[in-house]
Amino acid sequence: MKRLQTALDAAAMAAAMIRESGRLMIGRLVPGRGEGPVPASAAAVGRAELTRAMSRTCPGARVARIRVLDEHSGTTDRARLALEYETTGDAEEPPVSVFVKTAPASLAGRLFVNVMDLAATEVRFYREIAATVPIAIPRAWYAERHSASGAFLLVLEDLTTRGARFTDASDRADLETARRVVTTLGRLHAAFWNSPRFDADLHWLKPPGPRRGLRLERFLCRAMVGRGTNRFADVIPEQIRASTTRIVDARDRLERAWAEGPATLLHGDSHIGNMYFVDDTVGLLDWQVAQRGQGMRDISYFLVNSVPTETRRAHERDLIELWRAVLDDGGVRPPTFDTAWRQHRLHATYTWIGTAVTAAAPQLQPAPIARAGLSRACRALVDLESLAALEEIGA
Repeated sequence: MKRLQTALDAAAMAAAMIRESGRLMIGRLVPGRGEGPVPASAAAVGRAELTRAMSRTCPGARVARIRVLDEHSGTTDRARLALEYETTGDAEEPPVSVFVKTAPASLAGRLFVNVMDLAATEVRFYREIAATVPIAIPRAWYAERHSASGAFLLVLEDLTTRGARFTDASDRADLETARRVVTTLGRLHAAFWNSPRFDADLHWLKPPGPRRGLRLERFLCRAMVGRGTNRFADVIPEQIRASTTRIVDARDRLERAWAEGPATLLHGDSHIGNMYFVDDTVGLLDWQVAQRGQGMRDISYFLVNSVPTETRRAHERDLIELWRAVLDDGGVRPPTFDTAWRQHRLHATYTWIGTAVTAAAPQLQPAPIARAGLSRACRALVDLESLAALEEIGA
């Protein structure tokens, strides 16, 4: 049965790659009719595209000049642009600078973004969910994706104009920052706790458990986890090294456990590098893997990824209790502490899988960051006795 599942997962990945390769080719030949401006890369964003993009919120504004303030590339192409206008229109004053995101330049990057629905998710988040999110996020001036090719354009607020402080995945949260982050995530979770929208306009958000795309995730997990642990074998404790296959094989059991109980809106990638800070306010960036599920997933992912191990060990119980209190203040009946703790132990396994996959792909993070992340996740698995929790959820 395991061999059959592995073969079917590989076939699903091959089919997805063929499908998305075809979409990329068709998109080049037949641009989506009636769709908004979607340049091939951040560097290709020009006056015509930005004028049309700004026209939805600032009708009459015409961009005259663009100056690139900075740019970088990763999972997406990103650039911060200064704008000068020929006319500013008669409505809202248009921004003097914006942050733009487009599909990555490389074919491999575009295939990955399309296969994993990353751009589709983030564009829909800003179009359909952002206005109802009760926490700080960037304002979206424009969000569009071509249905033919998957190419997309996000024109977001330039947060530097508000004095935002940015972090990256190598940064660590001190205890006070951790409290602010947990409070922010709790407010997000309370607002969407067991939301009826999940059966209505937000039905498209990825759920936990059996779903479209699970075969692809299982395939990536099997293909990448071993590579990541081999690349940084020196940080893998023997008990985890001996259990790597067992963790990978338990994915379906974990998915069923992660699907238990009330669901809420999750950021899905809640490490400190996807956050910004304005005074005491925490904001969240990069909603490419927004989904629904247990709120403890976001909390556990943050605690394991972004809090120094000694601080996590000393304060994670108090931080989980803080999250429960924020839910209660938001009118939600929170899970018991025992339930939340059990979920934390199991979601630490998800975080470990994520750090192992990241470690396997040198283009995702610099080696020192990937090594440190995998090391922290290993320590969390041991501290939380997550392998024992895995056995407790049965076959």
